[in-house]
Amino acid sequence: MLSIRVPKRPKARTLLLAAAATAVGLALVPTGGTYALWSDAETVTPGAITSGSMTLTIDKPALNTGAWSNLLPGESATETFVVTNAGTVAASLSASLTVAAPVPEIASHMTLRLTHLSEELCKPGRTGGMETVLTSTGAVAIAEMPANTPMTFCAEVRLNADAPITVQGQTASFAINLTATQR
Repeated sequence: MLSIRVPKRPKARTLLLAAAATAVGLALVPTGGTYALWSDAETVTPGAITSGSMTLTIDKPALNTGAWSNLLPGESATETFVVTNAGTVAASLSASLTVAAPVPEIASHMTLRLTHLSEELCKPGRTGGMETVLTSTGAVAIAEMPANTPMTFCAEVRLNADAPITVQGQTASFAINLTATQR
């Protein structure tokens, strides 16, 4: 005779405990809760963030070009101007030139020298600084400017000694373009 054993049914108490444990487990999973008795949280306030600034100002936006009139070959004249970095960050200062069109022949026979020095030392024939022909293109680095600092520059314009007679009486209008880049 063959006997078949039928498993006993779980008791109601066992089913009730299993259901309660499952409910607690499922309740803790989405909330990330624990069984810890203590917990704490703090907030750190970092304060305000303020960006720096950089503003160039020039004391003479239009230089006295009368000083550069009637130059003879080999002669030069100077003019000073003050550039101020009125900001809170240091900057690298560069210069480029723009000659008004149409570009006269004389522009290729004139040079500009920009030198960072005091007004008293701004005399024709100084050496140093950045020197370029008026018809050149591209920017040239001329100074490192600390924040909130004025700097005096000497601009020397020279008619080259080998300028041909064909340029006499000509005028070249140009602009010095200054660009400051944050360091």
